[in-house]
Amino acid sequence: MQNKFDVLILTAGFGTGHVAVSQALKEHILAENSGLRVHIVDFYEIIHPVFHKIMYKGYEVLVRQMPQLYNKYYYAKEKHFFLLKLDTTSRYSIKKFDSYMRDINPKVVISTFPSCTGYLAKYKKEYRSKMPLLTCITDVVDNNEWLYKENDLYFVADPLLKEGLMNKGISKNKIVVTGIPIRTRFIHNEETQILKEQLGYKPEDRIILLMGGGLGLLPRNEIFYKWLGNLKNVKIVALTSKNNGLYHKLQELQDVNIRLFEYCDKVPEYMRIADILIGKSGGITMFEAIASTLPIIVYKPILGQEIENCNYIREKGIGYIADDIRGLKQTILNCLDEDVRDTLMKNLQGLQQAIDMKLLGEKIVEFLDK
Repeated sequence: MQNKFDVLILTAGFGTGHVAVSQALKEHILAENSGLRVHIVDFYEIIHPVFHKIMYKGYEVLVRQMPQLYNKYYYAKEKHFFLLKLDTTSRYSIKKFDSYMRDINPKVVISTFPSCTGYLAKYKKEYRSKMPLLTCITDVVDNNEWLYKENDLYFVADPLLKEGLMNKGISKNKIVVTGIPIRTRFIHNEETQILKEQLGYKPEDRIILLMGGGLGLLPRNEIFYKWLGNLKNVKIVALTSKNNGLYHKLQELQDVNIRLFEYCDKVPEYMRIADILIGKSGGITMFEAIASTLPIIVYKPILGQEIENCNYIREKGIGYIADDIRGLKQTILNCLDEDVRDTLMKNLQGLQQAIDMKLLGEKIVEFLDK
């Protein structure tokens, strides 16, 4: 049977992080061999062509309005293995996916989402498939939802995560530390002062970048943004994404110190020149910040994986967590202190050595040559 693609990357639209990781993976695979045919597809679009859009909308409502319910399920899956199987038990879905796989016949499949790995593991077992399955874990937590014996290789963020997987029975030969995949633009950085000038800032400007992920989950307090805009030599860049209410609220402030975007194609450049990032603690955002030597302030982490990722931020000394506006203001002032920021940046630089996108690409291409 002819292979339509060499590498199939499976992702899911729960937030934007898994898709961003998939795009980074494709970039680094092609950097190793530009002739490879690499295809990214939303797994749930394959198995639920109509329902997947409703499912993603439901996820957004759940995250915005009932995060406690989401967290109960997230933590319950870690304690009760049968809940993991509930995500991957649909025989209809497995058959639908088999039809898709027979059509495209990839040489290697890479998963960037836990349920994708679960379905692929079950698919390999039921259909006795020898197809290599590689999984890229997109957080810094060794949750059981990622772990299946049918998986051939794990890409992980940090040596401690590798140790955690080994403690859970995964062979060390199946784990490679590469950092969470990020695009080349976050790694090949231009000189900060040149970028600042290109983006319209003065050398003395201090830049605070606010990014709330795909849903734009940022502070909603209007007085907070007025306070930010009045800080000496501080300029604000805010990316609101789908949070239309916040976008229009900030527009109405008409503050010349706040640069406002719904979406922006210069995120790597803004992260390079920023002094502080205020945002969510998603795995890919964390590693983009690490590569950019950008201290992180996480405001009100609400989802289980974000809460767990915050432990990594604390332990590595690369940022702070703020649980209310008062604490956020004080943390911002602390991070603007040169000595505090120098310490945070030194810690960030220490973590950059674990980011090895060339190794990531090489290991994937190795499976194609077997």
